[in-house]
Formats: sequence, C-alpha cells, structure tokens
Amino acid sequence: MNYFDAADNKELKLFYARLDDLLKRADGGYVSHSAFLSPSEAFRAEKYFAVKGNKDRICFFGGYNGAQRKQIFLLPEYITLSADENTLFDMLAEDFDCSIKALKITGSGFRALSHRDYMGSILSFGIERETLGDICVLDDHTAIVFCTAEVEKYLLAVMEGVGNDKVKLESIKVDRNMPSTQKYQAFTDTVASDRLDCVVASVCNLAREKGQNLIRGGLVEHNYEQAEKIDARVSAGDIISARGYGKFIIRDISQATKKGRIRLLADKYI
Repeated sequence: MNYFDAADNKELKLFYARLDDLLKRADGGYVSHSAFLSPSEAFRAEKYFAVKGNKDRICFFGGYNGAQRKQIFLLPEYITLSADENTLFDMLAEDFDCSIKALKITGSGFRALSHRDYMGSILSFGIERETLGDICVLDDHTAIVFCTAEVEKYLLAVMEGVGNDKVKLESIKVDRNMPSTQKYQAFTDTVASDRLDCVVASVCNLAREKGQNLIRGGLVEHNYEQAEKIDARVSAGDIISARGYGKFIIRDISQATKKGRIRLLADKYI
C-alpha cells in the first residue's frame, strides 16, 4: 500500500480520486483541469503525479506567472511538456481562456479596500473558494480577481459593492505576464548544514535548540506538510512556515563558504 492509499483523511482520499478522474479524461485525449488549488493542494497534486509517473503530463496556471492559487491541467499524451514555455502556452491558450477568467474591480475612491474586503464580499454570495484564484490588490481602490467563467458571469450580474463602497466590474483579458503583487523580504545568512532545524533557527532568528522545539511542537510546516524530523534536508524551492514567524521560500542553500558553512538565501512572504 503506498502513501496515497494509506491516507486516513477522507478529504485527501477524495482529492486524490478527483486527480485520478482528471487523468482518465486526459487519457481519453482531452485536456482536463481541476478547480483552483491552494498552494498546499498544488504541491500534493504535483507529488501525486510524480509518484504515478505522470509528472511530464501536468502543468499549473492561475491566470498569471507567479500565481499562488492555480489550476492543474492534465495533458493528453500527444501534448508534450518538452515544448518551450511560449509554445506550450499557445497550445493551451484556448483551454486556459475557457477555465480562468479575470475580473477588474474598481472602487469609487470613498475608502481604501483590502484583500479581506474583496474576499468577504465575494464569498458572501455563497461562492465556493475553489472557484476563486488569486485576488491581486493593485492599489487602495483596484483589484483583479481570477475566477471560473461561471463565477465571472455571476459577479458581473450581481456585485455592486465591496464593503460599504460602490464598485465597477469589468472582464479583462488574462495576461500571464501581469506582475505579481506578492511582496517578499530578502534574507541572507550562513548555516552549519541544510538540516531543517538549522534553517528554521536561521530564518526565525532563533537559537538552534528553540528551532528544534518549534518543529517538535508541531509549529513548522515543510512544503505544506507538518514537519516531524528536525534533521530533514532542505533544498532550493522548499517552502517553510513557522507559526508566529512567517512563511519563507528557500532560494538557494548550496554554496559553501570558506569557513565550511552553507550560504542560505531565502525570501520571506510579506
């Protein structure tokens, strides 16, 4: 029995079953796609298909490069990921356009609107979170919401306000080159090794023992799963979250210094 069959969580079993359904449709010669996935769900999906030997038949897209919430697309065998990015995007443009829409929401200027304001107003209509991608707040009065075609049509018909401010909605073309609104704070340090406890202590500015206590206390996630081993190895691209300290993406942890330590480059989500 493999890791996925042994999952005790019923929601996880249902999630993997849905992934299998997408694969079956792709095996029938069609591009299939999921609802919008959270970063943790996307990580699980990528790991799942890697174990099943289908990693070369999946790609993720959330409306723009750098999106946090993305749909997974399962490709038929006649489409290969070996094509360059632009060619692949052109091949799948129609599928992307049908499944992901972009709504620009503009306030009156009466008050500053936050991500929470947009999210709360949209969800108040009973809309499911899985039908929504990122909400990119461009300034105090403007945001772009990525969503399914059905949600786009519904919001255009019924949404008139966010918070206590009147808003205007318009459908805009999805632009994968739209700059990400996610902000990071760069972090540089040297660590004794690439063990998880060393990295956690470094990015959280703690003594190594306290970093170990965070992990043992169930307060650290490594690639969206609760960390259990203090000596787990950390690689470039890994995501580490420590409750009370923030979320970090490891950019590099490979270069050795003259003193035999390892140079750590990371970005903190802000």
